[in-house]
Amino acid sequence: MEKSYSDFAKELGVSKQKLNYYVNDENKEKIFIKKGNKNYVTEFGQEYLYKKTKDKNEKKESEKKEKILRYFLIA
Repeated sequence: MEKSYSDFAKELGVSKQKLNYYVNDENKEKIFIKKGNKNYVTEFGQEYLYKKTKDKNEKKESEKKEKILRYFLIA
């Protein structure tokens, strides 16, 4: 099911600009559909963007945990 661009960004907890960061000209047509004056994210696009943002968030969490662990090991 297609979701509006802004609704999907809110669902992921990121900005629309962050979603644009993961989209390039080659995959843009697979990810977005324009109906009237509103942009929608296709099912393929939802999976693709979810994986991209999830991977990035997991990496940040891992880095945070690593910093905390180093802090306690050094102290």
